[in-house]
Amino acid sequence: MTDHLDARAVRMVDVAKFAGVSQTTASRALSGFKSVSPATRAAVEEAAQTLGYEINLAARSLASRGSQSIGFVVAEPSAHLWGGTYFPRLLQGITEATEGANQQLAIFMPQPNISHQRLRRYLAQGHVDGLLLITSTRQDPLLVDLMRRGMPVVVGGRPIGVAGASFVDVDNSHGAAMATSHLFERGYCNPAHIAGPTDTAAGEDRLSGYCTAMTSRGRTPVFREATDFSFQQGAEVALAIMREHPETDAIFAAGDSMAMGALTALRTIGRDVPGDVGLIGFDSSEPAAQAIPPLSSIYQPVEQLGSEMVRLILARVKDPAQPAQQRILGTRLVARDSSSGPVVRR
Repeated sequence: MTDHLDARAVRMVDVAKFAGVSQTTASRALSGFKSVSPATRAAVEEAAQTLGYEINLAARSLASRGSQSIGFVVAEPSAHLWGGTYFPRLLQGITEATEGANQQLAIFMPQPNISHQRLRRYLAQGHVDGLLLITSTRQDPLLVDLMRRGMPVVVGGRPIGVAGASFVDVDNSHGAAMATSHLFERGYCNPAHIAGPTDTAAGEDRLSGYCTAMTSRGRTPVFREATDFSFQQGAEVALAIMREHPETDAIFAAGDSMAMGALTALRTIGRDVPGDVGLIGFDSSEPAAQAIPPLSSIYQPVEQLGSEMVRLILARVKDPAQPAQQRILGTRLVARDSSSGPVVRR
C-alpha cells in the first residue's frame, strides 16, 4: 500500500515522476489536452489520485478551451423531484437558457447515501465547464469539494452551512410573511403553520417569515415541522395541529402539495375551507389552482430562477476568479377562494 503525501505538498513534478513522464506531459494530461494518449492520461490521473494531488478544475477547463457543456447535478431523491411541479418548471428554465446560450446540458442524478466518488471522477475529466447544483443537504460534501477544487458552481436555493457559494433563491421569508399577513387581513385570528423540514433553506426561511408575521402582531407562533413537503405530510401535520390547537382557524402550508394534503385532512374532520379554516400554500402550482376550492398560494418564479442560475454559471465559467454572486428573486401573493374569510357563526 502506497502512503499518500500531504495534498498541500504534492506538486506537478511529483505526479510526473510517479507516472514516469515529463512534467509538461503530466500537466497536459491533467488539463485535458487531446494530444496526450489515453494510456498516458490514465497513468497520470492514477498517479494524481494515488498521491492526493488536487486538480484545479477551473484551470483545466480554461486550458482545454472549454467543453461548451454545463452540468446539472440533482442531489435529491427522485420522489421529491417528480412529486410536484417545482422541478419540471426549474428544468424548463434551465433548458431554455442553456439552449439560448448554445450550451449542452448534462444532467446527473446521483442517488442519496451513495458515494459521489464516481461523479467526482467524471467531473475531474473536464466534461463540463461548470455545474448547477440542487441539494437540500446541510454542508453538502459534494458542493464543498467542488468549490475547493475550483469548479464553477451555482446552487439553486440557498445552501445550508456552506459560506461563499454562488446561488439563486426566492425570497422565502418575505413570501411566508406575506401569506401569514394575508390570513390576518382576511379576518382569520389564529393561523398555524405546517413547516417544511428546517434542515432545508426553504423550510427554515418560510418558518422564519411566518414567525416574524406572528410576533409583529403580538401573537405566539403555532407550527409543526413536517419531514418533507409531500401531500401525505401535509395531511398528517394538519390533523396534528387541529388536534393540539383546536382554536386554529387558518393554516399556512410551506408548499402547495402540503396544502392539498391539509385540505383533504380538514374535510375528513368536518372542517370547511374557507369558512372554518382558511388555507394558503407556497408555489402557486397548477394543481393548487384547480383544487376545490382553488388554493391561495405564494407564487415563486421558478423558471426565472433556472435561467438566472445559467446566467451566473456562464459568467463564472468566463471568469472563475469573480466573487461569489447571490440573487434573491421576489415572490407575490395569489389570493383564491381558500382564504376568502371565515364564516361568522351566530
